[in-house]
Amino acid sequence: MKKQGFFLLLLLIGSTLVVQSCKDDDDDDTMDRQEFTTQASASNLLEVSASALADTRSSNQTVRNFAAMMVSDHTQANAELQVIASAKGLTLASGLTTTQQQQVNSLSSLSGSAFDKAYMSLMVSSHQNAVQLFDSAEDQVNDGDLRTYARNKLPALRAHLELATSINTSLNP
Repeated sequence: MKKQGFFLLLLLIGSTLVVQSCKDDDDDDTMDRQEFTTQASASNLLEVSASALADTRSSNQTVRNFAAMMVSDHTQANAELQVIASAKGLTLASGLTTTQQQQVNSLSSLSGSAFDKAYMSLMVSSHQNAVQLFDSAEDQVNDGDLRTYARNKLPALRAHLELATSINTSLNP
């Protein structure tokens, strides 16, 4: 009798651990819709803020053209995100994160080819992060409209990353 009680206790503990383990795994497969909205809008703000500096700081027409495209595309992307967020009671990032502000401040102290190199390096890393975020959100965000938004923005983000990488490679061989 004592052996049966002991085995039942072990079975109960084991099944509790399995259920808890499965529950934790499910949490890793979802992304909160507010979290995605905040991160996506902050990403757009970084692209716009850093790119706006290129008009006066860059010495390279290719970099200035890329920056103008970033301002246009990411301003539009944020406007589209704002429409979705407003309809769902979500909020966009109110400004740059501390790290992003430091990145923009660092760029603002540069000009000419030093700016071009630093800016394009930032555009590569920020677009790598954005592609990763939007790729995860396409499958994991817990909102259909935001998943669609992420899916629709991924091709442009990948194209931006490819172009940024190409320009960066030419400036930083």
